[in-house]
Amino acid sequence: MDKISDLPKIILHDILSRLPYKDAARTSVLSKAWHETWSSFPILVFHGFDQGVFLRFEDTNDPLKIQDHRRKVSNFLNSVDRTLVRFHHHGFAIKEFSLSMTFFHPQFMPHRVDRWMKIVGESSSIQVLKLKLKVVDYCRGFEFDSDTVDNYYCLPPDVVKAKSLTELELSGKIRVDKLFVNHRIRFPMLRILSLIDVYLGHDQAMEDLISGCPMIEDLKLEHCVGLENVKVHDLPKLKSAKFYGFREIHVDVPSLEYLHLGNDELEFPCDINIDKCRNLKVLLLEAVSSVFVSNQWLLELFDKFPSLERLELCGCITSESLMISSSRLKVLSFWACLELKEAKIDAPNLESCRYFGTHSHMPAAISFVNCSNKVEFDAVFAIEFRLDLEWLRAFFQHIEPRNVTLSLRIMKDSSGHTAGLFNLGNTCYMNSTLQCLHSVPELKSALIQYSHSGRNNDVDQSSHLLTVATRDLFNELDKSVKPVAPMQFWMLLRKKYPQFGQLHNGVFMQQDAEECWTQLLYTLSQSLRSNGSR
Repeated sequence: MDKISDLPKIILHDILSRLPYKDAARTSVLSKAWHETWSSFPILVFHGFDQGVFLRFEDTNDPLKIQDHRRKVSNFLNSVDRTLVRFHHHGFAIKEFSLSMTFFHPQFMPHRVDRWMKIVGESSSIQVLKLKLKVVDYCRGFEFDSDTVDNYYCLPPDVVKAKSLTELELSGKIRVDKLFVNHRIRFPMLRILSLIDVYLGHDQAMEDLISGCPMIEDLKLEHCVGLENVKVHDLPKLKSAKFYGFREIHVDVPSLEYLHLGNDELEFPCDINIDKCRNLKVLLLEAVSSVFVSNQWLLELFDKFPSLERLELCGCITSESLMISSSRLKVLSFWACLELKEAKIDAPNLESCRYFGTHSHMPAAISFVNCSNKVEFDAVFAIEFRLDLEWLRAFFQHIEPRNVTLSLRIMKDSSGHTAGLFNLGNTCYMNSTLQCLHSVPELKSALIQYSHSGRNNDVDQSSHLLTVATRDLFNELDKSVKPVAPMQFWMLLRKKYPQFGQLHNGVFMQQDAEECWTQLLYTLSQSLRSNGSR
């Protein structure tokens, strides 16, 4: 006998909230009671791509496929409409609202999203608001420059009414600058704030926003248009922060424990001042060209941050030889640090060390001094077409103590042509897409003709840079017999499409190859067409 269905609805909602969203949705078919429970479930998630609302690039000239795509878009929009109207009509609580659309139309859709934001903003129980919009229309005659601010969705003032918010995530082409006009933004309960690729307007807007959110514990800012300098202070609860793509980063927050800094535009330096973050435990530096990692820099680093337990250097400029000495360090990672030839590690509490090399550079000699024999050493590197046993023996001889647990991954070419691409951490979706495109002679020919500096005004800068990176990566694959690390391409892909840079527990998440294929092909088609390449 089913006794669970007789439980109060508030308990049933709690049960559903502990399940993955798709599993929770499946419970609606179990019985009439569960269907009624699901119909008032206060967590609303609408992700267009997950529901098959996308158009493949190869289908953009197929009238039937275009018509089917428009039908799916219409059904998706109507589904959101009906659900929110029903919740509003019956007075159902909305605790979480998550909307993701990669097909936002800047002319025909803003009024609908405004209506949804009004209903959500007026809900006194709303705690989590996630909004991800991307201006994309693959149908000819409806093409928009996604980097033009006029095509961004302007977040309405109704969002400011949601004083109960604990988590706010905005990603994609969204404008928030107009919220600051005659509005004093205050989210007294907000703990998580994530702004990715949104338009803020100016540096002061960010400071004004943060000043109204004193309870923030987790802050993420990436490629915010109009924001060049980040200054964070007066956030006593802040524990975790990520800042990506800024010229100046000043953080004065003693409570901060986790900090991820990145900059994928290596041509300009990034001025960093984080000296006041004395309780920092985790520091991730990704392609920060203004930081030169030397022995002196490491000595000052561990002196400034005595509690540092995890240090990850990705694409950083280093000395050829490094001595890493710390009694607190537990996790150490080197990713594509091309100048590094030797690293000696003196860390008695080290638990994990990870090293990732590239095809054109011999891996650094890593040796452990005064380290625990429980250290797990994960090394990934490329070899020549023929396995060099002498080199491999020399590599092993540098690893001390002898009983260090070693995980060794060797990328080897067996074809005599291209050895493929390194997995940079859950990037097999991207690698498979690139390998497929690399096999198309017509595309490679068009890319060869693409000009590095002659960007057409019809193409935004991020699309241009991604096209150049694709061209250069294909050239590298053609010339190399060793695996290629697509680091520059990956950084530019994440800048153009931030969804591919999502993290979970500090690790980049696996993504959908179909979405990567569609987005990359569309970008290349726009760049090559404007450049006159066919």
